[in-house]
Amino acid sequence: MGTDITTANSAKELAAANDFSTTDLLSWAFSRFHPRLALACSFQAEGSVLIDLIHQLRGADFRVFTLDTGRLNQETYDCMEAIRARYGIEIEVFFPDSTQVEEMVRQHGMNLFYDSIEQRKLCCGIRKVEPLKRALSGLDGWMTGLRR
Repeated sequence: MGTDITTANSAKELAAANDFSTTDLLSWAFSRFHPRLALACSFQAEGSVLIDLIHQLRGADFRVFTLDTGRLNQETYDCMEAIRARYGIEIEVFFPDSTQVEEMVRQHGMNLFYDSIEQRKLCCGIRKVEPLKRALSGLDGWMTGLRR
């Protein structure tokens, strides 16, 4: 017999548990980690569905953050604004350090990530990893939509 979702104390216990619905898992996460829980969203289909499900469970009482790498397309901003308006939620936006981005681009060019794995890691470190670390500081849990 699997673990009861309401008594699971860790993600490991939860993973060993029976199959639960997404709503059950979200309820568990909020009961375990709220208010130190946030959804990382890039405003693709998976994250947008999670926003809708969480809103059905909690209204606007949840945190959403995104990373603005400085290379997002206009459709992402449009989607972000439509979701903010529809659900009445605040979206916390984390940006890379502008001085680091300027120095990186000055030394390696705007599209350095095409040149080598090393430069791709440098770019992602500055534009994604460092802002994500700031976004996650102070949280006990975070969620994100993943594709199969």
